[in-house]
Amino acid sequence: MRDFFVLLQRADAPAVLEGEARSAWGDAAVDALLRAGVVRRDAADWHPCGGPHGFGCPRRVRENPGDAKRPLLAVCGQRAPACGPVPLARGEASQLLASLPDLGRAVGRLLGLEGELAPCDASMPHTLQLGRRRGEGGAAGDVLLTRAAWEPGFGGLLAERAAHPRPSLVLAPTAAHVRSDLVARYAAPGRVQLAFLEDILTARGGELALSEGGRALLEPAARASLCRALTDRGERALDRAAYDAFLRDEAHAFDFVLDAVDVSRGRHATAWRRDERGGLERVELTRHEAEALAELVERAAVTRAGELACLRAAGVHDAVRVVERARQKVDVRVARYAWRAFATIGGRGDERAYHFAPPPGFRYACLLPPHDAR
Repeated sequence: MRDFFVLLQRADAPAVLEGEARSAWGDAAVDALLRAGVVRRDAADWHPCGGPHGFGCPRRVRENPGDAKRPLLAVCGQRAPACGPVPLARGEASQLLASLPDLGRAVGRLLGLEGELAPCDASMPHTLQLGRRRGEGGAAGDVLLTRAAWEPGFGGLLAERAAHPRPSLVLAPTAAHVRSDLVARYAAPGRVQLAFLEDILTARGGELALSEGGRALLEPAARASLCRALTDRGERALDRAAYDAFLRDEAHAFDFVLDAVDVSRGRHATAWRRDERGGLERVELTRHEAEALAELVERAAVTRAGELACLRAAGVHDAVRVVERARQKVDVRVARYAWRAFATIGGRGDERAYHFAPPPGFRYACLLPPHDAR
């Protein structure tokens, strides 16, 4: 469903041919969005070019009299036609129209919000107030939806909401092009919390539904915490049910997942990495390997292997060897001396340093024991 949210970030009322949508989003997502009223079906008066000359202009759709099976004709969009007409069945000229308000109403229903949907003032373009949600003690908080979290003024919007008398949940379609410092600063529940629809909505049983991350937004207080999930979206606590749901429903969307929940009990850790072909490969790591990688992810800064606190506390003599062995298991080599996410920063022997610096768009999740269990 992420491709739909990316599309919505680009325009207030985007349109896409239904065939292309089903190919890109999947039938389950399209059907769920239609049932929820987030998108509606309409006849399209255009069709992709696809011609041999690569002009890219859309064809115009006209009636095609005399052909009952293909009653429509897509003709070249150029004044001097550069490619031949294409007969179409009616279903091939169906488009899906989306709108931010329709999406906002569906999200409001799923979150059980009170109040009416309304546009925000001119200082917050492309932003809607979806309603209010009830928190602990009955206190109300505002819920906003913006499609333009990538705009330079988005940080100002969050700062303005932080000064507002009521707390705010600010939703955006995806984290694409959103400043990483804003994602990190506002990921956790607080006066202002930032969340992304790609993380909280899913298609389940032909219906639009909340994912485990979405259901967590409805809970005023965390249940007994089994572990903490450190991801590119920030950190959150997971109980047993949330942990099981993450591994079942969400882990496949990440490029690197480290499950080190049981390492404090002397068990091996499990990791998944997305390989060069796009598939997920499962590997096992020792406790030292898993803790070294987790610490590098948490630090996100250049760190010598010998400075890793977890290895020093365990009395590991050859820290470089542990890190090198762990990285080979979970990372992908992109050049002779370069790796996709865990970079080597010069040095020899004990002076060799590492830096977790994944490329843009890289999704990662580390499932780690609570702080007090380490």
